[in-house]
Amino acid sequence: MLEMLKRLALGVETKKVKRKVFEYTDKDGYKFEATSGMPTDMDDLFLHYLKFKLYKNKWKPELNLSCCKMLKSCGVTPSQLNYERLRKSLEKWIGVYISFSGIFYDGEYHKALSFKIMGTVVIENDKLLIRFNEYWIKKIKHTQFYNFFDFDQIRKLRSNSAFRFYEILSKAFYTHDYWEIDMLELAKKMPLNEKYISGIIPKIQTMNKRIKHNTSLNVSMEIVKQDRGNGKFIFKKIAYPNSKPFKKIKKVWGRVNKKDIEKIMNYFGDNPFETYDECAEKININVELVYSCISILLKTHMT
Repeated sequence: MLEMLKRLALGVETKKVKRKVFEYTDKDGYKFEATSGMPTDMDDLFLHYLKFKLYKNKWKPELNLSCCKMLKSCGVTPSQLNYERLRKSLEKWIGVYISFSGIFYDGEYHKALSFKIMGTVVIENDKLLIRFNEYWIKKIKHTQFYNFFDFDQIRKLRSNSAFRFYEILSKAFYTHDYWEIDMLELAKKMPLNEKYISGIIPKIQTMNKRIKHNTSLNVSMEIVKQDRGNGKFIFKKIAYPNSKPFKKIKKVWGRVNKKDIEKIMNYFGDNPFETYDECAEKININVELVYSCISILLKTHMT
């Protein structure tokens, strides 16, 4: 969602209040409206931290945090200026509205479904209370990947675009050491505003360097120019970690069929952008096992 908001180019001025409402509709039909200003990379980092805490809190909608600890965890020096920066960032996220029509993650059809990310934010001295919207929690729970990142790696990247690229690369390389993709297709997945490969190439090169310098993921990149205006990237993972994910999965699940694990690994390796539910349905394996298996595999291959 964050990368979608970053891509917004349409500013619609309201008549009653002179401010811009940034709108974007994603490929799944979700419409995002940012009414309190476009989120920056720092705003994104704060929200990533809150997602991470929600995950650790077993998706309970209410979080009680320390502003000081939150700032420090995000690599920001606690100060009066940065306390105010955090407050304004939360105001931006309160001002993000999401609307949708169709079958939601709860399995029910909604003719018109509208919700916010968070509904209540209370700051008293150093104490921070946030109540999140249950529909937003349901939506991000079905996001396949972000919650398995080490938040420290997200913080080091300091860029939402680099984090998105890191996410894509980690998905592609969790079972393979080679991946190629059309340049325009990668730009669409990110997404990037650039429409031509002359603008796409330097952006991807910069992000790949940032990932190499700040995370344990080390990937080489080859640029192959084809017909005029077309080309592809070839990525190769330089080193695989020496890990034994099956033992970790067995420790969590007890008696588990190794063939099922291999089936999940092979299918997800070829279809890294599918959801847990889609994976489970296609290979006819319990969705909870799919969720547990992929989460352990992703943690293993990112350390």
